[in-house]
Amino acid sequence: MNFLDAGTYKEKLEVLLEMENQLDNRLLNNLAASLDLSLEEGTLEERFEILKFHLQIYAKFECKRLR
Repeated sequence: MNFLDAGTYKEKLEVLLEMENQLDNRLLNNLAASLDLSLEEGTLEERFEILKFHLQIYAKFECKRLR
């Protein structure tokens, strides 16, 4: 739930890294779905790295400026 409650992608990334040892395929799929991502087949480690990569990119370009 902390992942879903996180307000920014940076916070989501931090939560993901904290729960790395607790992840299984089902939870990883659910976290990816909450970000509108679809993870391809592979090992748990590969899929974790893909999700982590996406969150790093999202966090890098996240902007809090008002438009």
